[in-house]
Amino acid sequence: MSLKQPLLSVVMATCNGERFLKQQLDSIFAQTFQDFELIICDDASRDDTLVILESYRQQFTAIKIYQNNTRLGIVRNFEKAIGLSTAPYISLCDQDDIWHKDKLTRSMEAMTLMEHSSSISSPLLVHTNLCMIDVENKVIEKSFFFFKKYNLQQEKDIAHIVGRCGVMGNTILMNRALQKRILPFPPILEVHDYWIALVNELYGKRTTLNNPFSFCTDYMKTIVVILFLILMHRIGLV
Repeated sequence: MSLKQPLLSVVMATCNGERFLKQQLDSIFAQTFQDFELIICDDASRDDTLVILESYRQQFTAIKIYQNNTRLGIVRNFEKAIGLSTAPYISLCDQDDIWHKDKLTRSMEAMTLMEHSSSISSPLLVHTNLCMIDVENKVIEKSFFFFKKYNLQQEKDIAHIVGRCGVMGNTILMNRALQKRILPFPPILEVHDYWIALVNELYGKRTTLNNPFSFCTDYMKTIVVILFLILMHRIGLV
């Protein structure tokens, strides 16, 4: 890691994330792009999340940990984390995913291409497809876009964004101009990634990468599969 201000802030919101946190942190620090800091806002975790974070901070000086005394909720916690960044670029990060080693590299390459045809004040956003996995890291769906039937056009596609959207927060890379546009969040906001995607579509430019660069845990589908197997076992079919 460089001692100068990092080019990028990875911002993570945590809350009782001990189960999957280590594999996410390992995948972040295995990135081929390394000019980043990791800003973590913990939302009053009651498990060993902070213990894990502190152990990683001993190894990686790029980690900055901020603790909430009272729980803010995921939207306000992300708002706080995003606001703490002073870097030119911000990458949003969940606590329970696994990143492909080239996630940041490919996203930054796409960002650079957009910058060639944009003004310095133009909001810019890159987002990617993702792969859905179960709690044992087995692939459930190779393409979230295909599974959800998302088909965002590369040019402005406000109708799609306002409707089904298709921009997942845990895949977003944004520039500082977009950070300034989205903050502060509206007083009533249930989904932060929808807000970020909508503001960018209205005022900026977007690049959609169809390759999956994140592995996202699908808890509900895992539960359904487990319940189905239990049922099949009880009726003697497995």
